[in-house]
Amino acid sequence: MLLSSNVSLNASDHGIGRGSFMQEQNYTHGIITIEDDVLIGAGVSVISNSKISEGAVISSNSLIKGDLPKLSVCAGIPAKVIRYR
Repeated sequence: MLLSSNVSLNASDHGIGRGSFMQEQNYTHGIITIEDDVLIGAGVSVISNSKISEGAVISSNSLIKGDLPKLSVCAGIPAKVIRYR
């Protein structure tokens, strides 16, 4: 796996419900899976319950949400497949 600068991996989320203070809100936790031979560009954010499959390439400043297929080249917010390697 190759990570460029300013990559953010965030496997937790904070509640934003009404009726209680923010500091009293519950957290939810998930997982992030990154397989072998992956390139993640600068400024990419990966959020909870996402999977980056083997050989994927992620363009700079993209948002990863969900599963990215094997050998895909992805970009955008949220990231979408733009082609395959």
